[in-house]
Amino acid sequence: MFALQSLGAIVVALFIDFSVALYAGLVLQSMWGWFIVPAFDVAGLSFMVATGLIVVASMLTMKTSIPKEQTTGEMMKEGFHKAYLKFIQISCFWFIAWAVVTVL
Repeated sequence: MFALQSLGAIVVALFIDFSVALYAGLVLQSMWGWFIVPAFDVAGLSFMVATGLIVVASMLTMKTSIPKEQTTGEMMKEGFHKAYLKFIQISCFWFIAWAVVTVL
C-alpha cells in the first residue's frame, strides 16, 4: 500500500512540475514577444523553445537539500504549496508585464 501511495505522489508531482513548466513557457513566450522582440529586433520564441529555456534555467538554478523524514501526505502537501507559489509568482510577473506593455 505504501508503494502505491509513493508512486501516486511521484506521478502527481511530475504532473504538477510538467504543468508549471508549460505555463512558465507560455509566459516566457509572451513576455519575450512583448519586450525583447521590439527592443532588440530579434525573432520571437516558439512555445517549445520557451518551455525548453524554462526547463534548462530551472535545472541550472535547482536547489538541493537533504530530505527530512516525511510522510507521503506531507510531501504532497509541500509539493502542492511550492507549485501554487510558483504559479502565483509567474502569474504576477505576467500581469505586471502585460500592464507595462498595455500602458506604454
